[in-house]
Amino acid sequence: MVILPSFLERVFTTEPIVGHREWDLTHSHRLAGIVSRAEWPAGEAVRARCSEHPEHRAPEPDCDCGLYAERELIGWKHPDGRLPSAYGTVALWGRVIEHENGWRAEYAYPLEISLRCADCGLRPTVAILHATWDGQITLLCDRCLAEAPTPRATTGVAEVRDELSRAYAVPVRLAAAEPPAISEDDLLQLLDLAHLRGLVSFRDILRRTVGLREKAWALLDRAQELGLVEARGRSGVETTFGLTRRGEKWRDRKKEEALRKEEREDRAKGPIDMDFRPPTYWSDLSEEDLRLLAEEDRGVEIASIDYDPLDGPVLTVEAVFREEWIEYRALFGGQGDGEEELEATPSRSRRPLSLRELVQLIESVYVPDWGSPVEGYWEWQMDEEGLDVWEAVALPWIRSEFYPELPRYYARRGRRWVARKRREALERERRARREKRAATRSRASRG
Repeated sequence: MVILPSFLERVFTTEPIVGHREWDLTHSHRLAGIVSRAEWPAGEAVRARCSEHPEHRAPEPDCDCGLYAERELIGWKHPDGRLPSAYGTVALWGRVIEHENGWRAEYAYPLEISLRCADCGLRPTVAILHATWDGQITLLCDRCLAEAPTPRATTGVAEVRDELSRAYAVPVRLAAAEPPAISEDDLLQLLDLAHLRGLVSFRDILRRTVGLREKAWALLDRAQELGLVEARGRSGVETTFGLTRRGEKWRDRKKEEALRKEEREDRAKGPIDMDFRPPTYWSDLSEEDLRLLAEEDRGVEIASIDYDPLDGPVLTVEAVFREEWIEYRALFGGQGDGEEELEATPSRSRRPLSLRELVQLIESVYVPDWGSPVEGYWEWQMDEEGLDVWEAVALPWIRSEFYPELPRYYARRGRRWVARKRREALERERRARREKRAATRSRASRG
């Protein structure tokens, strides 16, 4: 049952829709929209109005207007990486348009409000006047305040909480004071980031990791306690940390343990059927549809190799229907840059390819800059981008709707490639140590 403020109880004959959302805070200690920055009035429902088309009633199906709420709190970040300082549940009514992840409504009112540090997401202690957004405040904890640029003004968070509770007549809570438990996977994610960037700061964790915001300070503390990272100085107002030798060895050991676990799980699945062959690439199409595809020279994607999920190039293998055979082409290109057709073998077949034949086709393609589409890219990542084996093998992403074992095949290839590279690296280290000892003995004999 939803508990409503008394003035809202007269509005509803049935339960309202309840969603989750976030707010910024104004200097007068009121809630404000994250995008519109419009203040939510105290003690009365807020009504949506469309700023683009004020003549229509908000929300409009063909517009983006309305008061937003989510089924589950997905989370918003401002351009500077900070979170909205307030979040909670809202009642929605009037015209309501449902979407996959939530709703847009005509009317809304907060039911519960929680306050958090805009940096780490834990319990806040102070409110600072935002340096760039006139009339807005940000909540921080003491530790994040110490790493923040000098604030323009501060006040205690208790004053903000009490004023919000009086204004909206709803419960106002503070976020948890203690972070969630730290796992080895969390530590490994931190060490990966430190290895990749050389030096890492608290704000780097916020920007460049997933699911570690509330753990960021505790994670740095724990990593220092274990001797995995150490403070290296300051960048502006932020302390920076670097990997210790012990941290590098711990990271390598955990990566190797994960590699062995993957191998055990892969063996448990049994051998890969390299002779697997899909019955067709066009199971849902009629003969007329197939003729149209052939006339328009349109293919169906049977495999893709994605080198950068955000905006990087993709190698796509397509099958094109012809009357007497199936034609194959490999298309390479980045988003918005057009595609270049690369030579691939086999270029045609009478029936769909087996998994073995598809791998042969992929490996026959020469990709500019790195040659082999997969292992060549791993080598290029190491030689040109300076990544280690663990980072290099993380990409590309390989997918296929028709060959479900294709990603598993290349994951197996990746583990073997990493093992080979690790053996080569260890052999180079042994050789270097032998040469160093020999040089030391040579100097000693001359002395």
